[in-house]
Amino acid sequence: MTMHELITSISAAVLVGVAALTGQPSLADPALPSTPAVPRSTACAGVLRCHVVAVVDVDGDDRADQVGWRQLDERSVQIRVARASGAMLTHTVDVHLWWGGGAWAGAARIDDRAGSELLVGSMQGAHTPMYTMLTYRAAGLVVERSPSALGCRWQVDAAYGDYLGWWRHIVGGRVAMTERLAFRNVGGRSFSGHDVTYVWSTNRWVRTTTSAKTYPTAKAASVIAGFHVPGLQRFPGVG
Repeated sequence: MTMHELITSISAAVLVGVAALTGQPSLADPALPSTPAVPRSTACAGVLRCHVVAVVDVDGDDRADQVGWRQLDERSVQIRVARASGAMLTHTVDVHLWWGGGAWAGAARIDDRAGSELLVGSMQGAHTPMYTMLTYRAAGLVVERSPSALGCRWQVDAAYGDYLGWWRHIVGGRVAMTERLAFRNVGGRSFSGHDVTYVWSTNRWVRTTTSAKTYPTAKAASVIAGFHVPGLQRFPGVG
Protein backbone atom coordinates (compact mmCIF):
# COMPACT_ATOMS: atom_id res chain seq x y z
CA MET A 1 0.00 0.00 0.00
CA THR A 2 1.36 3.40 -0.95
CA MET A 3 1.50 6.31 1.47
CA HIS A 4 -1.36 8.05 -0.43
CA GLU A 5 -3.59 4.95 -0.20
CA LEU A 6 -2.79 4.60 3.54
CA ILE A 7 -3.78 8.22 4.26
CA THR A 8 -7.00 7.87 2.23
CA SER A 9 -7.93 4.68 4.12
CA ILE A 10 -7.31 6.27 7.52
CA SER A 11 -9.37 9.36 6.59
CA ALA A 12 -12.34 7.27 5.53
CA ALA A 13 -12.16 5.25 8.76
CA VAL A 14 -12.12 8.43 10.84
CA LEU A 15 -15.21 9.78 9.01
CA VAL A 16 -17.11 6.54 9.60
CA GLY A 17 -16.09 6.52 13.28
CA VAL A 18 -17.27 10.09 13.80
CA ALA A 19 -20.58 9.22 12.14
CA ALA A 20 -21.07 6.27 14.49
CA LEU A 21 -20.47 8.45 17.55
CA THR A 22 -22.70 11.35 16.45
CA GLY A 23 -25.46 9.43 14.73
CA GLN A 24 -24.92 11.51 11.57
CA PRO A 25 -24.38 10.00 8.14
CA SER A 26 -20.79 9.72 7.06
CA LEU A 27 -19.45 11.67 4.12
CA ALA A 28 -17.75 8.43 3.12
CA ASP A 29 -21.00 6.43 3.28
CA PRO A 30 -21.65 5.02 -0.22
CA ALA A 31 -25.38 4.76 0.56
CA LEU A 32 -25.78 8.54 0.60
CA PRO A 33 -27.52 9.88 -2.52
CA SER A 34 -25.27 11.82 -4.84
CA THR A 35 -25.96 15.48 -5.62
CA PRO A 36 -28.02 15.64 -8.82
CA ALA A 37 -26.31 17.21 -11.77
CA VAL A 38 -27.41 20.71 -12.70
CA PRO A 39 -29.30 20.41 -16.01
CA ARG A 40 -27.55 21.96 -18.95
CA SER A 41 -29.31 24.86 -20.64
CA THR A 42 -30.89 23.70 -23.88
CA ALA A 43 -33.20 26.57 -24.84
CA CYS A 44 -30.19 28.66 -25.86
CA ALA A 45 -27.53 26.01 -26.48
CA GLY A 46 -25.43 27.10 -29.45
CA VAL A 47 -27.66 30.12 -30.13
CA LEU A 48 -26.20 33.62 -30.27
CA ARG A 49 -27.76 36.53 -28.35
CA CYS A 50 -29.88 34.17 -26.28
CA HIS A 51 -30.26 33.65 -22.55
CA VAL A 52 -32.58 31.60 -20.35
CA VAL A 53 -35.24 33.73 -18.65
CA ALA A 54 -37.39 31.12 -16.92
CA VAL A 55 -37.65 27.46 -15.94
CA VAL A 56 -41.35 26.69 -15.69
CA ASP A 57 -43.99 24.27 -16.93
CA VAL A 58 -45.22 25.77 -20.21
CA ASP A 59 -46.92 22.85 -21.93
CA GLY A 60 -48.90 21.63 -18.91
CA ASP A 61 -47.28 18.21 -18.41
CA ASP A 62 -46.12 19.05 -14.84
CA ARG A 63 -42.47 19.06 -15.92
CA ALA A 64 -40.20 22.10 -16.01
CA ASP A 65 -39.42 23.55 -19.43
CA GLN A 66 -36.72 26.10 -20.23
CA VAL A 67 -37.66 29.46 -21.70
CA GLY A 68 -35.06 31.38 -23.67
CA TRP A 69 -35.00 34.97 -24.96
CA ARG A 70 -33.20 35.47 -28.26
CA GLN A 71 -32.78 39.08 -29.36
CA LEU A 72 -32.98 38.98 -33.14
CA ASP A 73 -32.71 42.76 -33.51
CA GLU A 74 -34.27 45.90 -32.04
CA ARG A 75 -37.56 45.08 -33.74
CA SER A 76 -38.09 41.45 -32.82
CA VAL A 77 -37.30 38.74 -30.29
CA GLN A 78 -37.63 34.99 -30.49
CA ILE A 79 -39.07 33.18 -27.49
CA ARG A 80 -37.66 29.67 -27.31
CA VAL A 81 -39.11 26.90 -25.16
CA ALA A 82 -37.12 23.71 -24.69
CA ARG A 83 -39.75 21.24 -23.50
CA ALA A 84 -38.86 18.56 -20.98
CA SER A 85 -39.83 16.06 -23.68
CA GLY A 86 -36.96 17.32 -25.83
CA ALA A 87 -39.02 19.25 -28.38
CA MET A 88 -38.16 22.88 -29.17
CA LEU A 89 -40.84 25.56 -29.63
CA THR A 90 -40.20 29.06 -30.99
CA HIS A 91 -42.27 32.16 -31.57
CA THR A 92 -41.14 35.55 -32.86
CA VAL A 93 -42.66 38.66 -31.26
CA ASP A 94 -42.66 42.13 -32.80
CA VAL A 95 -41.24 44.49 -30.15
CA HIS A 96 -40.29 47.54 -32.21
CA LEU A 97 -42.78 49.68 -30.26
CA TRP A 98 -41.13 48.91 -26.91
CA TRP A 99 -38.17 51.13 -26.08
CA GLY A 100 -34.92 49.18 -26.32
CA GLY A 101 -36.30 46.20 -28.20
CA GLY A 102 -38.77 44.52 -25.87
CA ALA A 103 -38.62 43.18 -22.33
CA TRP A 104 -39.12 39.83 -20.66
CA ALA A 105 -42.16 40.25 -18.40
CA GLY A 106 -42.47 36.86 -16.71
CA ALA A 107 -44.32 33.55 -16.69
CA ALA A 108 -47.48 32.78 -14.74
CA ARG A 109 -50.76 30.88 -14.84
CA ILE A 110 -53.29 33.23 -16.42
CA ASP A 111 -56.06 31.16 -18.00
CA ASP A 112 -57.46 27.87 -16.69
CA ARG A 113 -55.49 25.51 -18.92
CA ALA A 114 -52.49 23.65 -17.53
CA GLY A 115 -49.14 25.36 -18.03
CA SER A 116 -47.88 28.91 -17.65
CA GLU A 117 -48.39 31.80 -20.03
CA LEU A 118 -45.39 33.88 -21.13
CA LEU A 119 -45.45 37.70 -21.19
CA VAL A 120 -43.33 39.86 -23.47
CA GLY A 121 -43.27 43.65 -23.24
CA SER A 122 -43.95 44.59 -26.85
CA MET A 123 -45.37 48.13 -26.90
CA GLN A 124 -45.10 51.26 -24.77
CA GLY A 125 -47.05 54.48 -24.72
CA ALA A 126 -45.98 57.52 -22.75
CA HIS A 127 -46.85 55.67 -19.53
CA THR A 128 -48.68 52.54 -20.68
CA PRO A 129 -46.80 49.24 -21.00
CA MET A 130 -48.49 46.65 -23.21
CA TYR A 131 -47.68 42.96 -23.34
CA THR A 132 -47.94 40.13 -25.83
CA MET A 133 -49.00 36.94 -24.09
CA LEU A 134 -47.87 33.56 -25.43
CA THR A 135 -49.43 30.24 -24.49
CA TYR A 136 -49.06 26.58 -25.46
CA ARG A 137 -51.66 25.21 -27.87
CA ALA A 138 -51.60 22.28 -30.31
CA ALA A 139 -47.87 21.58 -29.84
CA GLY A 140 -46.87 25.20 -30.46
CA LEU A 141 -46.67 28.70 -29.02
CA VAL A 142 -49.49 31.07 -29.98
CA VAL A 143 -50.65 34.53 -28.92
CA GLU A 144 -53.42 34.69 -26.30
CA ARG A 145 -55.20 37.92 -27.08
CA SER A 146 -56.51 40.19 -24.37
CA PRO A 147 -60.32 40.21 -24.29
CA SER A 148 -60.31 43.93 -23.53
CA ALA A 149 -61.94 46.47 -25.84
CA LEU A 150 -58.69 48.45 -25.57
CA GLY A 151 -56.77 46.09 -27.86
CA CYS A 152 -55.24 42.65 -28.29
CA ARG A 153 -52.26 43.35 -26.01
CA TRP A 154 -52.58 43.14 -22.23
CA GLN A 155 -52.28 46.71 -20.93
CA VAL A 156 -51.64 48.21 -17.50
CA ASP A 157 -51.20 51.84 -16.56
CA ALA A 158 -50.51 54.28 -13.77
CA ALA A 159 -50.58 58.02 -14.49
CA TYR A 160 -51.90 61.32 -13.15
CA GLY A 161 -55.16 60.95 -15.01
CA ASP A 162 -55.86 57.22 -14.99
CA TYR A 163 -55.08 53.79 -13.58
CA LEU A 164 -55.51 50.40 -15.25
CA GLY A 165 -54.93 46.89 -13.97
CA TRP A 166 -55.68 43.19 -14.38
CA TRP A 167 -56.74 41.01 -11.44
CA ARG A 168 -56.82 37.21 -11.54
CA HIS A 169 -59.39 35.57 -9.25
CA ILE A 170 -62.01 32.83 -9.08
CA VAL A 171 -65.69 33.35 -9.88
CA GLY A 172 -68.08 30.47 -9.29
CA GLY A 173 -65.23 27.99 -9.38
CA ARG A 174 -63.87 29.33 -12.68
CA VAL A 175 -60.75 31.37 -13.39
CA ALA A 176 -61.50 35.03 -14.12
CA MET A 177 -59.54 38.11 -15.14
CA THR A 178 -61.02 41.47 -14.20
CA GLU A 179 -59.90 44.60 -16.02
CA ARG A 180 -60.11 47.56 -13.64
CA LEU A 181 -59.97 51.08 -15.04
CA ALA A 182 -60.34 54.50 -13.36
CA PHE A 183 -60.10 58.08 -14.69
CA ARG A 184 -59.59 61.28 -12.72
CA ASN A 185 -62.75 63.36 -12.61
CA VAL A 186 -62.45 66.78 -14.22
CA GLY A 187 -61.35 69.43 -11.74
CA GLY A 188 -61.24 67.09 -8.80
CA ARG A 189 -59.28 64.60 -6.76
CA SER A 190 -61.69 61.70 -7.17
CA PHE A 191 -61.73 58.99 -9.84
CA SER A 192 -64.50 57.12 -11.62
CA GLY A 193 -64.30 53.97 -13.67
CA HIS A 194 -65.48 50.42 -14.09
CA ASP A 195 -64.54 46.78 -13.60
CA VAL A 196 -65.06 44.34 -16.46
CA THR A 197 -64.84 40.65 -15.60
CA TYR A 198 -63.98 37.92 -18.10
CA VAL A 199 -64.35 34.25 -17.17
CA TRP A 200 -62.38 31.45 -18.83
CA SER A 201 -64.94 29.23 -20.52
CA THR A 202 -64.49 26.63 -23.29
CA ASN A 203 -60.94 27.75 -24.06
CA ARG A 204 -61.67 31.46 -24.33
CA TRP A 205 -62.37 34.55 -22.25
CA VAL A 206 -66.06 35.40 -21.95
CA ARG A 207 -67.24 38.77 -20.67
CA THR A 208 -69.65 38.32 -17.79
CA THR A 209 -70.12 41.47 -15.70
CA THR A 210 -69.42 45.21 -15.77
CA SER A 211 -69.72 47.37 -12.66
CA ALA A 212 -69.20 51.08 -12.04
CA LYS A 213 -66.59 52.14 -9.49
CA THR A 214 -65.59 55.36 -7.74
CA TYR A 215 -62.46 56.24 -5.77
CA PRO A 216 -62.18 59.27 -3.47
CA THR A 217 -58.47 59.90 -4.07
CA ALA A 218 -55.60 59.03 -6.40
CA LYS A 219 -54.11 56.87 -3.66
CA ALA A 220 -57.29 54.80 -3.49
CA ALA A 221 -57.47 54.48 -7.29
CA SER A 222 -53.80 53.60 -7.66
CA VAL A 223 -54.35 50.28 -5.89
CA ILE A 224 -56.03 48.84 -8.99
CA ALA A 225 -53.07 49.52 -11.29
CA GLY A 226 -50.82 46.85 -12.75
CA PHE A 227 -51.01 43.07 -12.80
CA HIS A 228 -52.41 41.40 -9.71
CA VAL A 229 -51.51 37.89 -10.77
CA PRO A 230 -49.45 35.47 -8.63
CA GLY A 231 -45.98 35.19 -10.11
CA LEU A 232 -46.02 38.52 -12.00
CA GLN A 233 -44.71 41.91 -10.98
CA ARG A 234 -47.25 44.73 -11.11
CA PHE A 235 -45.39 46.46 -13.94
CA PRO A 236 -43.08 43.76 -15.34
CA GLY A 237 -40.18 44.76 -17.54
CA VAL A 238 -40.54 48.46 -16.70
CA GLY A 239 -37.72 50.40 -15.08
